[in-house]
Amino acid sequence: MKDIPGQFETQNNTKTDEIDLLALAGAIWSKWYFIAAASVLGILCAFLYASYCVTPTYQSRVSFFVYNNPNQISQSGTVNNSDLQAAESLATTYSKILKSNTMLDAVLANLNGRAAVSRSSVSGMVNASVVKDTQLLEVTVTSASPETAYAIALSFSETAPDEIVRITKAGSVEVVDQPELSYAKSSPRTSKILLMGAMAGALIAAAGIVVHNLLDKTIYTSEDISKGVNISFLGKIPSINAENDKASGWKPEDASLSAPAEPAARHGGRGKSDSEEISHRRLLNNDSSFDIKEAYVKLRTSLMFCMTADNSRPCKSFAVTSPNPSEGKSLTAANIAVSFAMLGKRVLLIDADMRKPNQHRLWNLNISGGLSDLLIDSARHDVVKIADLPLWIVCTGTVPPNPSELLSTEYMKNFIHESSEKYDYVIIDTPPINTVADAQIISTYVDGIVLIARSGETGIDELSAAISAAAVSDGHLCGVVLNNLEAKYMAYGYKTKYRYKYKYKTTSQY
Repeated sequence: MKDIPGQFETQNNTKTDEIDLLALAGAIWSKWYFIAAASVLGILCAFLYASYCVTPTYQSRVSFFVYNNPNQISQSGTVNNSDLQAAESLATTYSKILKSNTMLDAVLANLNGRAAVSRSSVSGMVNASVVKDTQLLEVTVTSASPETAYAIALSFSETAPDEIVRITKAGSVEVVDQPELSYAKSSPRTSKILLMGAMAGALIAAAGIVVHNLLDKTIYTSEDISKGVNISFLGKIPSINAENDKASGWKPEDASLSAPAEPAARHGGRGKSDSEEISHRRLLNNDSSFDIKEAYVKLRTSLMFCMTADNSRPCKSFAVTSPNPSEGKSLTAANIAVSFAMLGKRVLLIDADMRKPNQHRLWNLNISGGLSDLLIDSARHDVVKIADLPLWIVCTGTVPPNPSELLSTEYMKNFIHESSEKYDYVIIDTPPINTVADAQIISTYVDGIVLIARSGETGIDELSAAISAAAVSDGHLCGVVLNNLEAKYMAYGYKTKYRYKYKYKTTSQY
């Protein structure tokens, strides 16, 4: 694996943001169900709008034919071209006259009470237009009442021919199509409104997805890491199915160090404590699913090829940390230790997270002493040996009031150096590096730092800040591990197609 220098320029941690149109298109496509739901909601809203917010209207039409003169057709039976052009010009003029106050007053007088309307209301109902490239005039009357629309259109057909000739003193007008009483709604056009509602819902949903993806800095895949920061990628760990994973089976050689099971009544009759449930379902073991074991094999291989900052030798001691709490660093550190131990390597796992210790719960250990006690009294032997594995664990011990000061002592530095000579690998579970300085302190004692990011929770800015914190302490950053990755983001799918029945052979000779 390519070695990554321990020094990082802080200002270069985060890469320049670029809009990936293909990625945005993929994000939109992956949320097709959300867009479909938004379209359905848009259709529902459009239907409610068309049904309750839009007043239905009805139309009645009357059309006229315009002559330049009554004798427009010549004796030869042909139509004179100049007469046609003159008639078309007259039609345009007549269309304006049809909307004039004089014409509207004549139409209202002809209504003779058939519709209670005013001139201004009639003006708003009437639309007069010329049919393009013809001598036809069309008057369309639109009203909330079909009877009113028909009455006004009928009045136009009775009044307009004589009134237009009277006003213009030229040409003539003849009714072509008489108006009809129609109860068919001209608006709203429900199908069109529903289509617009569906399109609006889909567009709003797509826009929301795009905006969310542009603003969302959360890490989901390894590609998010490679695009966001300059750091080596060590591996990805899939989310562990806690319900289906079998018990780990790892217990201390000294049975007295196992935490006693709590009363069965408290746990639904199973007689297992919370710590037992955590360790039994999550720690790497021979019965873990193939994808879990394969993920840790790849991670272990990556760590075996990590070199020290001076490239003089492979790294033997690792500080495992994360940008924030609850990102899976403790479980990952424990499983890294198990993975190396399964390979036959002598491994020491140290819980240096004195503020929120977790290894004793993961391993179901009942021990009062630990790291803090060892640093104060080197004669103590608070190291727990795990049965059937060359794995030893040092828990936090008595929680001190000043963890950072205790970890900064020469005792801690010497303890790690001596342990690195005694064991093949030393794995140290440290507090989140963005939260307290403990991880930065420990990073100066170890060969390399392993950052744990949690898929769907860790932000790219938080990961960048963690890289900067490691650089400030002059720590050697080996790379990042993406934890709790959903199955759809994993690059391989052996779980259903392949089931290798191999097991690690371990004995109690360690």
